[in-house]
Amino acid sequence: MITAAFTDGDTLICAIPSEAKSGLFFVAVRPEREYLLVTYSGSGRMESQRSFIKEAIACYQMWRWWENWTKISVEPLSITLQPHWIQIPVPGTIQSIIQQIKEGEWHAAEYFGYCN
Repeated sequence: MITAAFTDGDTLICAIPSEAKSGLFFVAVRPEREYLLVTYSGSGRMESQRSFIKEAIACYQMWRWWENWTKISVEPLSITLQPHWIQIPVPGTIQSIIQQIKEGEWHAAEYFGYCN
């Protein structure tokens, strides 16, 4: 289960607790030319982390719902929490949906001249 999400431009970084609940590992998903590049931190076999990777890809697809990626490349890479990352609501959660609705209402109000 994704506990926190961050963005660094086009990249979505998902924080996911380890199976032993002894820490977090990060999965970053970003567009790279004609495919999605998925990088993940953590040790161990990729088979044990496959569900976390699938969850992060699904989260990215909810976040960037208008994009359609069919090719995905997965690579292990050390990822460390960065101070310039912006924390966002986890895409697909109720908090995320409410925020999107509020932003849509704001843009509609601006368009129709209700906001200065």
